[in-house]
Amino acid sequence: TAQLIDAVTGNHLWAERYDRDLQDFFALQDEITLKIMQALQVNLTDGEQFLVTNKSVPNLTAKLKSMELKSLWQEGSIESRIRGGQMAQELIDKEPKFWAGYYWSAWYYWYLALSGKSPKESIGKALKLAQKALSLDENSFIDSLLSGIYLLLRQYDKAIALGEKSVALNPNGAENHFVLGVVLQFSGEHDEAIKHIKQAIRLDPYPEGKFFAALSRSYACKGQYGKALSEIKKAIRLSPKDRDNYLFLVVGYALADMQEEAEAAAKKILESDPDFSVERVSKTLPYKNSADLKLLVDALKKAGLPD
Repeated sequence: TAQLIDAVTGNHLWAERYDRDLQDFFALQDEITLKIMQALQVNLTDGEQFLVTNKSVPNLTAKLKSMELKSLWQEGSIESRIRGGQMAQELIDKEPKFWAGYYWSAWYYWYLALSGKSPKESIGKALKLAQKALSLDENSFIDSLLSGIYLLLRQYDKAIALGEKSVALNPNGAENHFVLGVVLQFSGEHDEAIKHIKQAIRLDPYPEGKFFAALSRSYACKGQYGKALSEIKKAIRLSPKDRDNYLFLVVGYALADMQEEAEAAAKKILESDPDFSVERVSKTLPYKNSADLKLLVDALKKAGLPD
């Protein structure tokens, strides 16, 4: 019997009983540990959407590595993304029939493409890995991944269709709503984007900084600069290692006519990335609406960041 007790209040939170034949003790231990972890995540953290991503987990080791990959991605730092790419390949090598390794590896190459690092080659690798994941397990999170990939390919209608499909398949999935929100945002549909991003925040018991950063971008494009600045500050509090958040902090300050703060934030970006250029950013962000991109570019230049 496994029980979870609140150590502060003494309240009983959760319990489950497992009946098994005692044969291979260590295999039994791993099996029950995996089932306890799954039960806790369903009941206390990720909810029903967890079942979608874990119905085909082969073993405890794969489950732990998959959880660590998610944690690395949530951290948002350059170092964590690089480590995540390495770990995804390790999972592929160890469990080649488990879709999650290909899924996380595809997101890593998506990140490289968005960062301007061999974008054509990186997005090609991301698409190939996503298709491999789909061949192993059809689920809504792979549809979201493909939606993000087609966004970078500037195939906006296809990206939106895949994002809508993922939400229809998993309406309680925070990540599905978030990705669709981002796709709608870069497609210029900011009201719909805000609706889905807010739904993601409501569904996730521990919403990530990226959710609030996405809200900030859409509020900025709608001319609601105070809200944009407020949301990006929330993102930074939740994800202080995600450098992209500081870029949009500069945008928030510049659009709110807080020039001194914008210039100070811009200097911090140059300290961490001396080769930063506005042109590099403008080439990688997949805005469909040129006015949205111009708003961002003009704000970065206003803060003193180099062309």
